[in-house]
Amino acid sequence: MTMDIDYADTQAYLRHFRDRDCDANIIDNTEGLFSLCWFYADLIDQLEQELEKKTVNIVRLKEITFGLGGMPDKSVDGNGDDTRSAAAMGTAVDAVDRTPNDPRPNKDKQNNTVKGHGRRGVDDYRGAQTVVCRHDDLKAGDTCPLCQQGQLVLKPPKVRLQFDGAIPLKAIRYELEQLSCSRCPFVTTALPPGDVDLSKKYTGKAKATLAYLHYGMGLPYYRLAKMQDMLGAPIAVSTQSELMASMMGPIHAVFNHLVSYGAQSHCIYQDDTSVRIQALRQENKDAGPARKGMYTSGFIAEGEHRVVLYFSGRAHAGENFDTIIAHRDADKGKVIRMADALSANSKHAAPALEAKCNSHAFRRFRSLLSTYPEAALFVMDLYGQVYDHDKYCKAQQFNDEERLDYHQRHSRPLMNQLKAWVDQMLCEGGAEPNSLLASECQYLSNHWTGLARFLEIPGAPLDNNVLEAALKYMIMYRKNSQTFKTVYSAEYGSRLISVIVTCMVNGIDAIDYLTQLQHHEAAVWCAPGAWAPWHYQQTLNQLAAGDGSSRQVLAA
Repeated sequence: MTMDIDYADTQAYLRHFRDRDCDANIIDNTEGLFSLCWFYADLIDQLEQELEKKTVNIVRLKEITFGLGGMPDKSVDGNGDDTRSAAAMGTAVDAVDRTPNDPRPNKDKQNNTVKGHGRRGVDDYRGAQTVVCRHDDLKAGDTCPLCQQGQLVLKPPKVRLQFDGAIPLKAIRYELEQLSCSRCPFVTTALPPGDVDLSKKYTGKAKATLAYLHYGMGLPYYRLAKMQDMLGAPIAVSTQSELMASMMGPIHAVFNHLVSYGAQSHCIYQDDTSVRIQALRQENKDAGPARKGMYTSGFIAEGEHRVVLYFSGRAHAGENFDTIIAHRDADKGKVIRMADALSANSKHAAPALEAKCNSHAFRRFRSLLSTYPEAALFVMDLYGQVYDHDKYCKAQQFNDEERLDYHQRHSRPLMNQLKAWVDQMLCEGGAEPNSLLASECQYLSNHWTGLARFLEIPGAPLDNNVLEAALKYMIMYRKNSQTFKTVYSAEYGSRLISVIVTCMVNGIDAIDYLTQLQHHEAAVWCAPGAWAPWHYQQTLNQLAAGDGSSRQVLAA
């Protein structure tokens, strides 16, 4: 709710009754009511500003409403006795009684983060245009128009947001004035604004925005073309495709660096999904090649910075894994490879420490709830406790060694119990041979070493869920745009999505990043490491400094 009370209108209203010699008491009471309205309007504005903050709490709201001295202390009664609730005291006692070796994760500690109220604060809108609004007739230092005694002082501005519609790719029409001589062929044309280069019809930011919409958000070219046409700034589907191909130079350089950077990571997640490539589908019909499959392989390399990589073509995930590991330094040792138990994921030549996805095992038994409810609930309960322990490790921000030690003390007994149960089902006739239950138990037995890898190696993940979430970007693109036309378009599309998603998972503005890569293409090719998503802002600052740092960047 917003209350806007015009001071001039209220004064005109009161002056109207004074000029007519109305009862002075009535006029004074009316003026008092106006003052009360102004007080509550200011109070409401303050409350609105507090509610827009993420750290709002009831204590602060009471301070604004009643003042610092207006809140009774309810923790102590009139006799000086502590009247805090038993629940609060119980929480404190429970926290004290817990020992570091208690296998039950302390849920109070897990949930001790301050939660917001579901709304974003105004500071979250970094890209919002700022419009400063000032008073027409008042300024700081003027006499107060209400009491005519105090002076106006500047307060923090009241911030309000308003959202407006905008076209994805904005077209600007520049009309350059031309003057010609009436007697000779002389013609002169006015220059555009200093920061505008009209030799390029499509700016770097226009290409970056188009790449983000098409590859990052899965918006097909033809849908974007229809929207642009409706809004009066048409751009053909063929033009969009040509623009994407024209910006690929620095993208190739950065992608190659990301592959090399990701190869040095201690853990790599991998998985496959299907892809449609028209040229390969036609090849399957015409030539009948020995291998007809088409895959998009997704990888996440965990290190100081997270790298997301996609490859689309004939090669499956195991072969693409070999491509990445070929860039790994010899002194790095074996990498942890997290994948599901699909056979294509295991067909690789590069050495690795194999870890299997426990989430897949959990889901396989969850599918048995309707047929084998007791067995399914038993396995799900054990896995639930293991995941509780892993969630606790994340909440406590344990390092890899601390996490391994915690899982060995608390999760190993649970996994041992699960292994003993599986052996009983398979060896002692607990599960009927060839039944679904026996099949799922055999799955656990066959892949037990990989499933229990998180109990043996520091940093070994519990599941492959993080990559399955990242694969959704390629799946979204496949469902919206349906297909790539050629092998090359599949390659550069996968590389663009790799760069965009890597920016997203590292909290980096992908559109600005792609724009800067185009503006500094030569420098990107010379030193792609300096233009990695997590370094490019620092590189731009060095170039802007103009103190020789640019030469250092190019020589890096």
